[in-house]
Formats: sequence, structure tokens, C-alpha cells
Amino acid sequence: MIEILLFLFMEKPVYPIYFAPDEYWYEFDSVSENKIIRKVVFYTLFDEMPDVLPDTYQLVFGNLLPDNRIDTVDKSNNKDMKVVLATVIQTLMYFLELNPQFSVIFTGSTQSRTRLYRATISKLFASLDDSYIIEGLTFDLEKELFSPNKHYFAYLISKKHGN
Repeated sequence: MIEILLFLFMEKPVYPIYFAPDEYWYEFDSVSENKIIRKVVFYTLFDEMPDVLPDTYQLVFGNLLPDNRIDTVDKSNNKDMKVVLATVIQTLMYFLELNPQFSVIFTGSTQSRTRLYRATISKLFASLDDSYIIEGLTFDLEKELFSPNKHYFAYLISKKHGN
């Protein structure tokens, strides 16, 4: 199924991704006329709610700082948000292709970023529905199938078994 997802994003450019899949670490450069910003996406075991969310990894995304820390709050203003989001989504699809037994949880570092993620998921919902289970984590920390018009605390994506 990954061929379909790659085809889906061929209309939208993505940045070249440098990765170490055994470490769940992906890097790419956000490029504008004025600057290049190294971006990082990594997946780390989410062990805060093991009874509710077993086998779940958290997607962490941000700018790589010189001391190898990750800034998840900075606004890059590189005017390439669509390319950056498409690239992050590519890492998510690849991570789940390699690890179909896991789920991935993510939320924005701000309310506006969480809304942006909801809008992005809503646009992709129909194309992802056949291969992925998309859920929202409510503010009461309950999982439910994703509804495009509902506000969530976080989002969960996992591969459907057999895909």
C-alpha cells in the first residue's frame, strides 16, 4: 500500500529524507531563499498511558539545534509549510510500513498547530481510510474514530491489519 501513498504525495513535493529506520530518526532540510533549517522527526515509545495506548510511539517534530536538542515550538517562517507537512507524513507512513504493529500518537506544540494537523488529516482522511485507522484522543483521554469536525487533544494513526 505504500506505493499509493507515495503516489498521493507525488503531486506535492517532499524534501529528501535522511533516516536511520532502526533508530526511528528522520532528518530533512527546509529550504527557502534566505535559510536552510534542519528538521527532525523521530518516534519514541509513548509510555505515559500503557494500559490505554499499548505499543504506541510518539511522533516528535521540530528544528534540530546545534546542541542536538529539538525545538518543537519555533516558527520557521520558511514559507514551505505544505512541503514540510508532506515530508513529515512520508516519515509517518514509512515508520508504520516498517512497524505495522505500532500506533503513532501526535499533537501540536500549540493549539493552532493541533488545528493544522486536524485540517491536514481531514484532507487526507478518504485516501488513508482503507489502510489506516485514524483516531482522536479526546480531552477526557478517550480514543474514538476520527471526526473531521471535532477538536482533539491528540491524534492516533495505525495500520489496519492485513494491509
